[in-house]
Amino acid sequence: MSKVERIKGKIAKLLALAASTTNPHERNSANTKAMAYMTEYRLNMGDIGSASIKRLEFKHSGIKISYSDAQMATSIAKVLGVCVTYRQGYSALKGVFYYVGEPSDIEFSRYVYEVARGQIIKKAKQHRLLIGGAPAKYMNSYRNGLKMGFTCSFTNSYKVDSVTESSNNTALVALNNRYALSCDFAGNDFKDDKRKTRQDGALMKGLIDSKHIDVKKGVNDESLKPKKLGFSL
Repeated sequence: MSKVERIKGKIAKLLALAASTTNPHERNSANTKAMAYMTEYRLNMGDIGSASIKRLEFKHSGIKISYSDAQMATSIAKVLGVCVTYRQGYSALKGVFYYVGEPSDIEFSRYVYEVARGQIIKKAKQHRLLIGGAPAKYMNSYRNGLKMGFTCSFTNSYKVDSVTESSNNTALVALNNRYALSCDFAGNDFKDDKRKTRQDGALMKGLIDSKHIDVKKGVNDESLKPKKLGFSL
């Protein structure tokens, strides 16, 4: 058996341990070791032969999924190796997001999206009170700016972290491979949204204020344990 085949066996055992254990520390340790082997030997889930790509759906809070919500969800997921598509709701049915990828990647993507979205809603309410009220059009643009600013800073910072932690860009390669596998699994259901966001003063203010959105804190500023790129929660 070659060295690479032995490494694949080790990775498969680590991933199996991470999937079966109920101890979060043991799970994180197993995932960390598996990722270290994968990045060092430039392997992805498909190479290991234990890919567990899933298609999971999550209901949106409303019937219509705005472009800014869709863009934030898909961009966060992409940098974490997950592809996302969605369906607008109708009548009394809520809109639905479809996440395709490794379950741990999906869990992480949803965590980031939900915490950031909660903070953005709270920040927008605070801003509206601060300025003594504002029309819906202004507030929509302001929220769009918050979402765009956070999404940009998050994706850029995590791309940098994935390169820095491995001293080269093999971690980023592993993520890109997972994203490609997820898109292949999604097939024709995955389509990029080509809508554009109108820029105005409210949006620019939101972009500036987006620096206060931090997924290491909860909606009410409670501390949350920092998450590592590509690892299980």
